Amino acid sequence: MAQRKASAQRFYGIPIESEELFITRLRTVEPSNAETFANALAREKSLRASYDRIEHDPDLWRPIIAARDVLSDDTGARRQIAQTVFESFAPQLDLSFAATIYGLAGLFLGSLIGELATAAFGSRQHRTAI
Repeated sequence: MAQRKASAQRFYGIPIESEELFITRLRTVEPSNAETFANALAREKSLRASYDRIEHDPDLWRPIIAARDVLSDDTGARRQIAQTVFESFAPQLDLSFAATIYGLAGLFLGSLIGELATAAFGSRQHRTAI
């Protein structure tokens, strides 16, 4: 965006005081270029707002917020971005020592919680059967 703005400023001699004023002045010289530039600026602002929403949410909620953002998009731009991301995604498996410890700790804690839940609910069912 900055390169396009600088190029238009050099070519048309329009000072960049604010984006709105720049687009207004560009419209008098080159209406089609101004319209394209205004649409690009609106898209950039919209994507920046989406990024800020996703960035400020907790890590576990980010995929849900991103999916909701894609589904609520009326223009289809976010769907195109999501499709490109899914097409170019390459899953990777981290086999470092830290990842192994993290995985084993999760497996252990998950098993422990499962056993505790089974013991708590299993004893109630066993007592009612007797």
